[in-house]
Amino acid sequence: EDLAEKEAELKNCCDMHVLSGSLPPHASEAMYYNMIQTLSPSPVFLDASGKALLEGIKARPLFVKPNLAEMEAVFDRPLRSRQEVQDAAYHWIDQGVGHVVVSMGGQGAVKAALRCPEKYSVCMGLSGARDPVAMYKVWQGMENGPDLRGVEDALGPIDEIYGSENDILYLAKKAAESGKDLPRFFLSCGKEDYAVEYSRAYHQYLKDLGIAHAYYETEGAHGYEAARKALEIALEAMQKEGILK
Repeated sequence: EDLAEKEAELKNCCDMHVLSGSLPPHASEAMYYNMIQTLSPSPVFLDASGKALLEGIKARPLFVKPNLAEMEAVFDRPLRSRQEVQDAAYHWIDQGVGHVVVSMGGQGAVKAALRCPEKYSVCMGLSGARDPVAMYKVWQGMENGPDLRGVEDALGPIDEIYGSENDILYLAKKAAESGKDLPRFFLSCGKEDYAVEYSRAYHQYLKDLGIAHAYYETEGAHGYEAARKALEIALEAMQKEGILK
């Protein structure tokens, strides 16, 4: 009852709503679905996973933002190409979702900006940008590291990455030699991040190539707090540089 009252209150006082995170223990899997229905017609941004995401989509939110692994879990199959990811996203749009953005963690932002620099004015890598092959070898030795199958689904066979369109070392060199205007890069990493040395190495690599960028390290490891602080620093820098008005 308290939640229903709060939803009704928010519906009348906010222009849009964000529903994000794991559901509380013992909560109904349809909780986000019910909340979106209650908040309608106000626009809702949904950031969830599993059954909560699957049920929430049925209420036709304006915007959903799964990562690749979350999307694969909902469809119960690997999405091995960009076309397969796009097809899955359009399936949700056909069901009434307004917009679908699929994040790829550290495999996404910097690669996209280097591949298509004319499409971006700013690129933020808030949890490090690193040599993908070196990182793969690190992850192989980690007890609870990333899903290596998911990494290869996103990047292709690990022994074929160097020199490919999935290699941010190659893409940076190619971009530097192209003479094109490049986005403003803001790269960061937590000081206690397990891969901070690899982030520092990529920072130095960009410096050696002459690619202008900002690199900074925040307190913390590889997690939300370090990324949140990095985002604050990047936004402040963008305001000072006149990128954000």
